[in-house]
Amino acid sequence: MGLLRVEGGEKLKLRSELQTIMSSNVSNRVSYEKLSSDEMGKRFPMFNFPDNCEGVLEHTACSMYATRCLQALQVLVLIH
Repeated sequence: MGLLRVEGGEKLKLRSELQTIMSSNVSNRVSYEKLSSDEMGKRFPMFNFPDNCEGVLEHTACSMYATRCLQALQVLVLIH
């Protein structure tokens, strides 16, 4: 599983958060791909990406549900 981050529209005219992410990935030797809106549309057809966006797919990243994590910690506290 990976984590896809997307930017588009007027935000691309400013310093891109994606550029910062890619620089950090290079520095830390993290695997990633920079994707155009067309590439994202082909790989993730369940989403509609605007033409003027780009994304970074981080192969080793993930997201976590904070509520579920806290519930799991609460159960562990009760057990121990």
